[in-house]
Amino acid sequence: MITIAMDMCRVQVLWFEMASVRKCCFVCSMWMLLLFPSAITTWNCTELNTTQTAHLGMSITVSIHYSTDSSLHSVIYFRRDHLLCSYIFLNKSWIKASCESHIRFIWIQETEEISFELLNLHISNSGVYTLTVEQHVPPPTRCVGKKTIFIQVTAYPIVSMSCVKRPDRSSTILCAAEGFYPADLEQVWLRDGEYISYLNTSLECSYEENLNTSDINCNYRNNTDGSYSLTSYLSSQTPQKVMYYCWVNHSTLSQPITVNISSTECTEREEALTGLFAAFAGISCILMAFIALIITCFYQHLRRRLYLQSPIRASPSPELVSHYAAQTQVYSTLGEHRPVPCKINSSRTTYSTV
Repeated sequence: MITIAMDMCRVQVLWFEMASVRKCCFVCSMWMLLLFPSAITTWNCTELNTTQTAHLGMSITVSIHYSTDSSLHSVIYFRRDHLLCSYIFLNKSWIKASCESHIRFIWIQETEEISFELLNLHISNSGVYTLTVEQHVPPPTRCVGKKTIFIQVTAYPIVSMSCVKRPDRSSTILCAAEGFYPADLEQVWLRDGEYISYLNTSLECSYEENLNTSDINCNYRNNTDGSYSLTSYLSSQTPQKVMYYCWVNHSTLSQPITVNISSTECTEREEALTGLFAAFAGISCILMAFIALIITCFYQHLRRRLYLQSPIRASPSPELVSHYAAQTQVYSTLGEHRPVPCKINSSRTTYSTV
């Protein structure tokens, strides 16, 4: 019995200890919440959704109004798919935490406006951006402002017409609309004001034909920068002078663009190029002949000058033989007798002595 009573006492003691532990844990939890209120985050954002459009190469500004207080510690975030830029409000000024090079932070204290400017926009910059202002001190952390904006970067089409030659040397007229975004574009071919065909890129380069457009074909492509280009070709085999028009419409244009070209321009241009080539060939031949003549004259002049400056080598003169020695040698072989004086001319006589 005594053993049973002791066991019961131990159980009661353990029960009281567990209850005390539970009370202690509850009290500690409450104290933790009171001592660290920043662990509770309250989101009370004023959200604003807008859309802005900007053209390729331009800049766009995303703004939000926020009343800054020197006693508050705030952080502003500018995000897209990831964090692009963030600033911290500290000591009555905004200090950069991190920011990409193509983004500029603007703070106008008088109007309490904070802005982020995206510089030199590319088509790849199109997307959804968020601008969030959070207040961290005093706790709890809370969102005081949030703005979501969809930015669309557009590009004008550059339209031109020109004459090109096929491999079979037949004339073809080209209409090109290059570097446009978004992808939808309308193009119409006209001949002397008469409708030929209608092209819509949203239908992937398909035509709605009015006349025979079997000689029309197109090339629709996506460029590396995200823009699009459309080139269409029209065979020109009309002997008479005909004016062709290319009409282009796009969402970025306030009014459609129309360009034109004459069917005879290709022929006239070819004839002009042929005449220009012949003239160039003739001038080139004359110039080459003139240069050859100058080189020849210069070579002859140089050769003559070198010849005159070189030393002249005279041929060796025959060795003079003394007449007296020759006579002495001859007469010595004949014996001893006196030589007979020889009369050379009437004015001069040479005598020899023994």
